[in-house]
Amino acid sequence: MKKSKEIILIGVTAILLAACSPNCGNKKQEYLQGYQGGKLVKLMGTSGTCSEYVNSFKNQSGRSLYEASDCFCDGYNDGLNNKTSKY
Repeated sequence: MKKSKEIILIGVTAILLAACSPNCGNKKQEYLQGYQGGKLVKLMGTSGTCSEYVNSFKNQSGRSLYEASDCFCDGYNDGLNNKTSKY
């Protein structure tokens, strides 16, 4: 009985992890915004994390156009690293 409960718990955990992992393929706009942000940072010659970029943008502009989501940050990192294959 204990073994079957462990197996069920492992299965439920795996399903939840799969459901919560980002599916950025359906969020092209977030990729593009992140890419543009990363590219802008690279052009300006500064560096930083995706979250730092988003927080800096919000502080300077007073607007909350960006959120540091997984998809946005994937695009941001692509922009910093000149990876344009998704765009």
